[in-house]
Amino acid sequence: MRAVFRPTRRNRNIGTARQGHGQNNRLTIPERWQTSNWSTELSGCQQITHTLSGRAIHFFIEPLRPGFQHACTIADVCVILGLLPAEDWEGLNNVIFRQPTRKQTILTPTWGQLRYDATISLTYGTELAEGPTVIFQATQGRTTLKWGKSLGPEASLELQRLEEDGHRVERTARFTLIHTTVASVRATQLYRTLPHEIGHWVDYQQKVLRPEAEPGGNFFDLQDLYFARPQSEREAFAHRYADAKRAQLMAAKAIPFERDEQAD
Repeated sequence: MRAVFRPTRRNRNIGTARQGHGQNNRLTIPERWQTSNWSTELSGCQQITHTLSGRAIHFFIEPLRPGFQHACTIADVCVILGLLPAEDWEGLNNVIFRQPTRKQTILTPTWGQLRYDATISLTYGTELAEGPTVIFQATQGRTTLKWGKSLGPEASLELQRLEEDGHRVERTARFTLIHTTVASVRATQLYRTLPHEIGHWVDYQQKVLRPEAEPGGNFFDLQDLYFARPQSEREAFAHRYADAKRAQLMAAKAIPFERDEQAD
């Protein structure tokens, strides 16, 4: 027998996310896009230029909030760039030491990232530079990152890399806890993140910039094809590059090396 429809019966979805409750209150980070160009706004910064392999490398350092610090220095970055093939980072002339916002610290904590074509400017102010840019995020040094207990293959590999960098990993009944120090963050950013982002740039050069210079090469078509590839494929290329370069530099005893506080 068919149940009688009762319009007064309470909808079980009322007040839940399935009905859209709270969707307007979600904590999200707004992104500003200018076609294929990422706009990077800095709330004031110190600017330093170094010449390396005959190229001017521009460093932009944002003021730090209390409790934050940059694990690696400009001198550290220059050493790694000097150890890697100059053609691999050709065109990468901007490096930002960024102070993440509170939202970014909560939602998308990262060691660093590559922006293939960025416009760097002061907040609501002067444009400082543009072009491919590597960004290092300031961190809180000694802190604990919380991951889920169940990790997929990629996350498990990343966890293994973090352990090799010196982060202490603790497995509890519900979570995987990653305890960081300034030294372990420096190892991750300097010996993994920087080569990883350069690996992305090498991939981009091979699939976009160099084919564009050939007869019939169309930059926009090539770039669309590049970003149409699965992210896992692009990440795998960058990981292979970073792992290979790290192994070579360690075998040559070029890394690890001491942090030089005075060289900047």
